[in-house]
Amino acid sequence: MKKETPMMQYTPRNVNRVHEAEIAAAGFNTQTAVWLTEHVGTMWTAYAFAVLAIIGLFAILGLLSSKRMRPLRRP
Repeated sequence: MKKETPMMQYTPRNVNRVHEAEIAAAGFNTQTAVWLTEHVGTMWTAYAFAVLAIIGLFAILGLLSSKRMRPLRRP
């Protein structure tokens, strides 16, 4: 015969309080991600903008100039 597990009394939780506690305990990274997804749309869009900004910064600083690249020689 199987032993029956004792049933525990159900205690309802206020999910709003649980959510507020999770937000209060969230770190900087989580808060930044939540802010970005609320204002930008998705984290992938934020990553794409960050990469585009870094490429633009390198171009402005002259680190991606065509003068530094050697042209390809045809054999």
